[in-house]
Amino acid sequence: MKHTSLTIIILFLFNLAWSQDSDKIIKNFIQIGEVQYEYIGYNKSELYRAFEKLRDNSDLEYLVELTTHENPIVKCYASWALADRDYPQLDEVLKLFLAKDETFTIHTMDIKDSEKLSVSFYHRYWNRLTQQEKEKDEKIQRLDSIILYSPNTDWLLTLRALENRIYPQKYHPRIEELAFNEHNKSAIFY
Repeated sequence: MKHTSLTIIILFLFNLAWSQDSDKIIKNFIQIGEVQYEYIGYNKSELYRAFEKLRDNSDLEYLVELTTHENPIVKCYASWALADRDYPQLDEVLKLFLAKDETFTIHTMDIKDSEKLSVSFYHRYWNRLTQQEKEKDEKIQRLDSIILYSPNTDWLLTLRALENRIYPQKYHPRIEELAFNEHNKSAIFY
């Protein structure tokens, strides 16, 4: 009985400490005001290290909750963590981002640019896969289907979705619509 109580107390204190750490990490994301990739110049980004800590120590439920945060940088890092941890419902995150595709500043090496949440999130998962995996991976297939059927999807996402595989006949009417009605170059070449 004493052992169980001690274990519960230790877990409670660990969760309390982690909650305070995660709050500091989120505040830091907001204060810096940009998403940083692993390296800025030749040094590993401190912000990226904080992201790794958030990714590795947070439960999936908390990360999913962060994808609805008011700040797009927090949303981006949370979605990256979910992609890295193979969250089974990545398609729900993409739908959320496509509904209101916010932009933010992204910083990698010595380059700063703006990027959309949907594009950054998709590429985080997409870059993990080989071409052969992209053709067969169930999650990327669901993401690609959402991209093809969503209005006003970023051109780069449509390009990626069409590059990933040869689609079955049931997708052809939508691809034709993209090509001939919406004049999408990727769909025309497909």
